[in-house]
Amino acid sequence: MVASRPMGMEPEDFMPSDGRCFENSLVALNRLDDFDGWQMVPGMGFGQREKWWGPGGLRPAPHEGLDLCFFHRRNGGIRRLAAGCLVPAAFDGTLHAVMDDFMAESLVLVHDFTGPDRRRLCTIFGHVRRLDGIFTGSRIAAGKPFAALAPPAKPGKGPGAHLHLSAGWLMPDTEPSAMSWDRIPDGKILVLADPCRIVRLTVFSAF
Repeated sequence: MVASRPMGMEPEDFMPSDGRCFENSLVALNRLDDFDGWQMVPGMGFGQREKWWGPGGLRPAPHEGLDLCFFHRRNGGIRRLAAGCLVPAAFDGTLHAVMDDFMAESLVLVHDFTGPDRRRLCTIFGHVRRLDGIFTGSRIAAGKPFAALAPPAKPGKGPGAHLHLSAGWLMPDTEPSAMSWDRIPDGKILVLADPCRIVRLTVFSAF
């Protein structure tokens, strides 16, 4: 079971005003001049169980975040993000941990922002590789690239290159370096939230 935010905590009430910095920067860095909005299908959203790739079926657990892969072009048609696509930080912060995932790395950023009960905002970018010069402890400014999409681990199998984005609130006195994908769902380290409520995105098709 995916632990959601505590009752009464509405992340958008505590967000910095630059919630669209991530999307705008990703589009500019990768010269996606014809970007018109993300194409979402069942299984890409937070808490959903479907697999959106291959023959379908169910994930082993509810999705801990959001998958970004396909986007609409202004003049029609749909493209997908390619391996090597540069990934920017959504807010100013520090890279606190690097976790392995089934495609590459998941990078844990803790941001210069505290919500209720001293909880710090955290974002996790999955299926990426760090850029040269990026290490645990690196300071990363909002909108600046720090990673790139990894190629598929097994070409022709699985979902292909895409960006996984998780967001949530670190529990007080929690050390982010202790985080792992096995420990996240229980909510003892990180209280997950729907990334769409924190990082503003242009969604062409609803889940």
